Amino acid sequence: AGRRVLARLEARHMFVDVSHLGDASFWDVLGAVHGPLIASHSNARSVNAVPRNLDDDQLRAIAATGGLVGLNAFKGFVAADAAQQTLDTFVRHAVHIAETIGTAHLALGFDFNDYLHRDAMASYNDAANPNVPGLEDASRAQTFITRLRTAGFSEAECEAIAWRNWHRLIETVLG
Repeated sequence: AGRRVLARLEARHMFVDVSHLGDASFWDVLGAVHGPLIASHSNARSVNAVPRNLDDDQLRAIAATGGLVGLNAFKGFVAADAAQQTLDTFVRHAVHIAETIGTAHLALGFDFNDYLHRDAMASYNDAANPNVPGLEDASRAQTFITRLRTAGFSEAECEAIAWRNWHRLIETVLG
């Protein structure tokens, strides 16, 4: 049934997103799709070893499909240690993913979830704002782009990460 759903999604030019899948399901989906996969809001497991983040093999597999990994600013996916849940650590995820699969497969996927009821966020370190300081909401996205430049990303790479990679993929999937 799952393979039929995936086939229907692809036939309708829809994205197949693996951000919320466990490892076994990730590989099952990879084996069943023919087009680009996305992880719309995921980070690098080698920087923060939580199951929700992607390991290097998964990153390479997404890139091999022509897909994208959207970086997630949620504190718990950036670092396990509250003291490391910073913009600098978030940039480390971007650097690692870029070094592993290239900037052509990296994008923004901040996962701003201001729309969630604050009680639903109570299990996280800072229920008032679950994102890393400096990226509390979409109005601060430029702060992250500035940090990418400081980390050595070129202007063209920053532009690709900020929007061009998503634009290219949307055109590819929509046909």
